[in-house]
Amino acid sequence: MLRHCCTILSMLLALSSTAQVPGKITVPLPTAKPTVKFTFASIAQGILFNILLKKISKPSTTLSSTASTVVQYDTTTLLKKINSKFTDPFYTPFEADLTLNTLAVQLNNNQQYLTWQTNNEFNVGGFMIEKSVDNINFTAIASVEGTNSFVLKDYAFIDTKIDTVRHWYRLRVIGFNANVQYTPSVRANEATGSSAIQVEHKASARKLYISSPFAIKKLEIINTDGKVVINKKKVDILKPISTQALANGTYAAKILTNNGVLSQLFFKIET
Repeated sequence: MLRHCCTILSMLLALSSTAQVPGKITVPLPTAKPTVKFTFASIAQGILFNILLKKISKPSTTLSSTASTVVQYDTTTLLKKINSKFTDPFYTPFEADLTLNTLAVQLNNNQQYLTWQTNNEFNVGGFMIEKSVDNINFTAIASVEGTNSFVLKDYAFIDTKIDTVRHWYRLRVIGFNANVQYTPSVRANEATGSSAIQVEHKASARKLYISSPFAIKKLEIINTDGKVVINKKKVDILKPISTQALANGTYAAKILTNNGVLSQLFFKIET
């Protein structure tokens, strides 16, 4: 066993190498450019490798899985924490990777409650909460550290500095290698006080952005002829859907969530 551990540790110090160890079981590393794979002679070696890799790439602070105890930072503190990773000789500079299941905001007692759920976090430095009154110009107001967990994690942020305007919110996801991703923006519905499933097509990017307070089980994009032109399961909110192959026109987005809610929203594709 000691010999196996030494072998694996040597491999970790040479993560950029594409060499493989002969064996039967292949364990791919999380998404990276270029893709690197290691092959192990036994399941035990593969499990130990993943444990050691996770310990190296995760933040030093372990956070609770409950949203109420997630540590909040000002934006300067979080950026300093992320930048400090570059001084770690064992740091693996892969891009941040995660699945964003839900994103919602709810207005309650003159406070905005922003919640989101992730899983499969890898090299995620943290989430910056950004706020806007026009859904165009956003300002960072706070940040939350990522947990880098491969299980479901719930996050929450409470905005107490609001006025009569229903603000838009979005997340800026920052990786330990300083890459940035943005979520779709959401805001509370004036009548219900809660955000609902929203779709927005951006013509310049030819992409459809979806936000939902519930995990999406299935998505169908249907044209005016009733034909399903896009069919997806388990939509990741953080990854917009390309509409490059679709002609201009009106489409329906038929969305089924994990809790059984079925919605049909319309959007238009224009050049």
